[in-house]
Amino acid sequence: MIENLHKDEFGLKGTCKFNLFDCEIDVAIYEMYSDEKISLEYVEKCIQALNSLPDSVIDDLCKYSIRYFESVTDELNEEEFSDWCGDMPKYINGREILKYIYPNALIFHEQPKDKNSIALSLELNCQWEEEHGMEWDIRDNQILNVSDYIGVGALEDIDYYKDYCGNYVFNE
Repeated sequence: MIENLHKDEFGLKGTCKFNLFDCEIDVAIYEMYSDEKISLEYVEKCIQALNSLPDSVIDDLCKYSIRYFESVTDELNEEEFSDWCGDMPKYINGREILKYIYPNALIFHEQPKDKNSIALSLELNCQWEEEHGMEWDIRDNQILNVSDYIGVGALEDIDYYKDYCGNYVFNE
């Protein structure tokens, strides 16, 4: 589960396997932002949930990520698209989008009050938006946010996510 665990200036850092992408990602536990210590047991439970996401959640993450991609690239002409996105196809479907997404970190700012709740906040890079990257926030298998990286986390009230105009889950 968590490997290479060590303390840094912000809290704890380590790595874990992210099966969907068949890669290692960072695990960042930012204790400085939390009033309560984030337990490693909770983090391990979240990593297990990350690697057990239902197919329906993965498919919806892809759908919302495609919305983000299309929003960023919609107005680009062929030359701009090529400069911006490299060899990425202009039209993409389903899980094909995952080839152009590169996960960085699973981030914990705090632990939910309900210890049974699973809150996943992921920082990702994507080929179509190198400057701002991407964020996926999921709580209890409900996708709350797919947007450029804003560092919100997965524990805000649902209205926060609905009100953020750059969130491709609630806004097209």
